[in-house]
Amino acid sequence: MIPFGNEAVTLVRRLTETGEDGRTRVSYETVKLTGCSWRRTRTYRREGEVTVAAEGITCRVPYGQEVPRVGDLMILGDVEAEVTSGAEFQALIEALAGTDGAFVVASVKDNAREGMPVRHYAARSA
Repeated sequence: MIPFGNEAVTLVRRLTETGEDGRTRVSYETVKLTGCSWRRTRTYRREGEVTVAAEGITCRVPYGQEVPRVGDLMILGDVEAEVTSGAEFQALIEALAGTDGAFVVASVKDNAREGMPVRHYAARSA
């Protein structure tokens, strides 16, 4: 693993599993990531004839660690986040909303393919 930075990041993920009885069970997993970079970024998009800038955050996760997915919550730092319900997950998101220290993943770019110079995953906020 080649580190991109010296940041620890906590990833909180919603998991679903369908049991033999056909019922869907929901659980939450917390994963600690290391060697990440955490940067404020600016993205641009076209809205008709106008180009609009938006502020966001990009977290680059070195190859070989858990791959972020859309909908995951990423928190800057090694945080003890025990989530056992959807209400707790939503409350955590709302408590951290608007800070530079957390975001819900809106997109993930896979830069971990064979042949890439520095393999990693780039998770971005909305």
